[in-house]
Amino acid sequence: MYKIISGNSQRNKGATASVLVAARDLDAGTLVGDADVRPVDWPVVDGSHWIGKRTDVVGRALLTPVAKDEPFADSRLAAKGAGAGLASRIPPGMRVVAVHVDELTGLSRFILPGMHVDVISTGSEGAQNGRGMVARTILQNIEVFSSGQNTDQTSNVKEKPLAAGVFNLLVTPRQAEALSLAVAQTRIELVLRNPLDKGSFVAEVVPAPKLPPLIPAPKPRKVAVKAAEPDPKPVVGEKKPVDPPPMPTVEVIHGTKRTVSAVAVATDPETQQ
Repeated sequence: MYKIISGNSQRNKGATASVLVAARDLDAGTLVGDADVRPVDWPVVDGSHWIGKRTDVVGRALLTPVAKDEPFADSRLAAKGAGAGLASRIPPGMRVVAVHVDELTGLSRFILPGMHVDVISTGSEGAQNGRGMVARTILQNIEVFSSGQNTDQTSNVKEKPLAAGVFNLLVTPRQAEALSLAVAQTRIELVLRNPLDKGSFVAEVVPAPKLPPLIPAPKPRKVAVKAAEPDPKPVVGEKKPVDPPPMPTVEVIHGTKRTVSAVAVATDPETQQ
């Protein structure tokens, strides 16, 4: 019994099968050609689903990137006749809608393909008496299919942010209609989610915050300025009084003592009036 089991183990250990692997690095959306594949002997593993026929690989588009010497799996290939590019990667029953995001105020440099976001609509629709702004979460847990013209999801692994203002979201037909209506009437913003957060919540209308009225600054009081009185106009023919000349003085210094005395000026009696 031991010899039989050992013999089967020896034979199963070296069992291989011919599978097709990539002859070069292939990006997502690439239409696989005959020169892109080559056969190799691959170890047989229970549960593996590697493709061994060329007709099952050639002519089909890749849903995800395939590295060189990596075998092809049916789950990583689009259906036959789906074509190449972005459209071939869209799952059946789903749609891709482009949403423009402001690069200055949004998270455009941190959102990568494969991440999940919520979509918030902000506008005057639903505001009280048509005044003010309200915000509402219209879509939750939406997958970012691609960013701008980039359809490669490998950037999610490399953690390289993409500076793009347009994101393609993977939604259902009903979600595509709601998103298109919101884009036409309101302002759209994407909110980044934790990849492990799969829950949802009941969206509520959030009105704009009511700020207290701005109190104007008090106006400065006007101060009356009294105009300067003009100089009196001289009367014609009136003589202004002439100040008498200063009296002459004599300064006497005696040691540290200093005295100033006025000196009388003799006047001529004939000219004195």
